[in-house]
Amino acid sequence: MINKTTGCALFSLLMIIVSTSVANATDRTWTGAGTDARWQNSANWGGTAPVAGDVLRFSGATNLSPTNDFPADTSFSGVTFLSGASPYNLTGNRVTLGGNIVNQSSATQTLGLPLLINSSADRTFDTPNGSILFSGSLNYNVGTTPRYYRKSGSNELVITGTTLVTNLYSRFALDEGTLRFTPGSRFYLVDTSTERTIIRIGDVANKSSAMIVESGADVAIGGLILQANAVVGGTSTFDLMVNGNLLFTGND
Repeated sequence: MINKTTGCALFSLLMIIVSTSVANATDRTWTGAGTDARWQNSANWGGTAPVAGDVLRFSGATNLSPTNDFPADTSFSGVTFLSGASPYNLTGNRVTLGGNIVNQSSATQTLGLPLLINSSADRTFDTPNGSILFSGSLNYNVGTTPRYYRKSGSNELVITGTTLVTNLYSRFALDEGTLRFTPGSRFYLVDTSTERTIIRIGDVANKSSAMIVESGADVAIGGLILQANAVVGGTSTFDLMVNGNLLFTGND
């Protein structure tokens, strides 16, 4: 009886610790009022700089090239461009995504810094109101847990940078909207030993999606899995347009 009671108490304590950790994530909104554009400059955030685990929100039209000067792989619980935000270009050190990237603005927003996801959860580029241009690199630290960067929202995710991933458990899911690869971009999502790393299409019912590989783009993936027929309660549509180099290295 003593052991059981101790186990219950320990479980309750762990639940309290987890709940407190989630509750402590704070929204920090960029004002750009500092004399430079560093993320650690508190003047750029209304007087209090974010800390690891906070949600970063960008608004307004001041200091539009914020630079992440936190240590590489510091985790933040998401990045949101608020409605009415001017076009931003985020640069600097690599960020571990503890949440999603959302563009609520009609302006195209640019991410010029590398991103990292781990085994804890999938992370999403959500473009409900405007496009996102990504010139950094996608990175995975997922071990043997399959994890996805996902694309949702009806606007575009435009890949202009270089992503070179050779890990069987690193995935990408196109749920809605357009995934576009521009001239000069390189996107390799393959595992050289098994060639089974994939892009999954149409996980969400009644959504349209497209993948466009422009002339001069270089894309290699293990394969495409079309999920439209497996979606319960609706259908999905997918268009594939290729003018550049698209290589399928596997047969999934």
